[in-house]
Amino acid sequence: MVARDSTIKTVADLKGKSMSFPAPTAFAATLLPKYFLHSHGLNVNKDIKPLYVGSMESSLMNVIRVMSLRTAYPPDMAGLHKKSATSSTELKLLWETEPMPDNSLMARDEYYQGHGRACGAGIVQHA
Repeated sequence: MVARDSTIKTVADLKGKSMSFPAPTAFAATLLPKYFLHSHGLNVNKDIKPLYVGSMESSLMNVIRVMSLRTAYPPDMAGLHKKSATSSTELKLLWETEPMPDNSLMARDEYYQGHGRACGAGIVQHA
């Protein structure tokens, strides 16, 4: 997400910019966007300055009030729009990462040998 009047158009335009993220380990809002930028030629460890601001809403508000770029998760945009339609219209989406499943299924084989795989296969079959 960028401010609606931002001059950022390409991934290369991000070099030297600050980016707002909710937390260093946020999968959908930090890790996936950083991977996207990396796969499009940006060295996310050197070319941008990450700012970890504690929440998705804080990250969105940083763009509106202070900086040029942040990551967003769709439910957060919907929540921001409910709270402030004006604020949400001040932002625009530039890129989206590929969708990922929200949750994982994990099983330890030493406890339930084969049951985890069978359960996962059943879930996938019914999805």
